[in-house]
Amino acid sequence: MKSKPLFSWVAPAIDAREKVNVSVAIQKFYRRVESMNADEVKHAFKDEIVAIKEAMSEKGVRILEPRWFTNLFQ
Repeated sequence: MKSKPLFSWVAPAIDAREKVNVSVAIQKFYRRVESMNADEVKHAFKDEIVAIKEAMSEKGVRILEPRWFTNLFQ
């Protein structure tokens, strides 16, 4: 049985170590908020969202799925 990934993302032009670091950071945040709705997350984790958004912009990372999680960083 094949498991579905928690999220998918596109990260062009970063090396393998950076990919792992970015993936782990995003996955940790996702695990913290996956049982909440988007409005709760935006209110409770405002600073974390801004920090992750800046790191994603710097590294060229774009989260593709799930949609509610992707929308947090737009």
